[in-house]
Order: sequence, then structure tokens, then C-alpha cells
Amino acid sequence: MDPFTDSGGGSSAASAEQSTQLLMQVQQLMQGQQVVVKILGKCFTRCVDSPGESLSKKQQDCIWSCTKSIYETEQYISRRLEGIQSASHTGK
Repeated sequence: MDPFTDSGGGSSAASAEQSTQLLMQVQQLMQGQQVVVKILGKCFTRCVDSPGESLSKKQQDCIWSCTKSIYETEQYISRRLEGIQSASHTGK
């Protein structure tokens, strides 16, 4: 069944809601992929002076460490912002 058409016998409003939810999920996935590409690009630039046929173990370790560090930092910031928003909504 095509999620973008109303061939399942359901109401048009239900299909529109499902399509909207699907679109939002796809957009979130794309945003996540953009973040990953951005992080990897920064780390690649930082860790690889001149690209060759393959990455050395040192370059691979550098990219892994850099990516992990940026990811953990972004997760920390995200949690802190959520905490601040929660506190402001509860009046603390």
C-alpha cells in the first residue's frame, strides 16, 4: 500500500495525517544525516592532511575520536537545553 494515496479505505483525513507524519519522519532522518555528514567533514578535514588511497590507522583513530567527541558534546548540549526548557516551563 502506498502511504501517499488513500487506497486503504480509510478516511482522507487519516491518510493526510499519516502522510504528514511520514514526511516529518523523513525530514528528521535527513536532518540527522546532515549532522553526521557535517561532523564527519569537520573531523576528516582536521585529521587527514592529504587524502590517499586509504586512511592510515592514525587517521582512522583521529576521525573516530573527533567524531565521538563532537557527538558527545552535541548530545550534552541538547540535554542541557532540554533541561533549561523544562525548568523554564515549570517555573523553576
